[in-house]
Amino acid sequence: MSNEYKTGTDDRLAVLEAILFSSAQPLEAKSLMNALGTKSEPDLHQLISELEKTYDSPRHALRIVVLPGERYVMQLKPEFTAIVRRYVKRPLFSKAVMRTLSFIAYHQPVYQSRVAAARGSGSYQHIKILAEAGFVEAEQVGRTKLLKTTTMFADYLGVENDPKVIKKQIRRALREPDAGGQKT
Repeated sequence: MSNEYKTGTDDRLAVLEAILFSSAQPLEAKSLMNALGTKSEPDLHQLISELEKTYDSPRHALRIVVLPGERYVMQLKPEFTAIVRRYVKRPLFSKAVMRTLSFIAYHQPVYQSRVAAARGSGSYQHIKILAEAGFVEAEQVGRTKLLKTTTMFADYLGVENDPKVIKKQIRRALREPDAGGQKT
């Protein structure tokens, strides 16, 4: 992107908002600074702070999330997830793949053979799908693989990449009822 947006804070704020809204994944500070035509980290932090204040209002359904490693992402606020799920029928993965991902995330690090014993032989294909999507990584250990979730998965959840934190988030999600009053 050219530096044509250097002219004013309002223009750069709009560009920052557009980039974060449009990105499907977290963006590094360096990349955002380049897009905004600045080399000043304090300048970027000021713009991020302004956006955070804007979206902090209860009138907004989105929020700016700051992730480890100076990465930023715009996400739906958790309280709107249930209502959006009712109208947006575009799951990231099938239910079976999501159950396999949940099992891996909850029990990580976990041997692939244990996942297959718990989830069935179809889990091998699920693991392949999850690895290709960047949500699971596998380390060869003897005749099996040791599986764990990736930073990309933690970013998707909006939590730090720590198995204990991820397990806590899964437990919380299982306790929260969805829009129809059913537990998720």
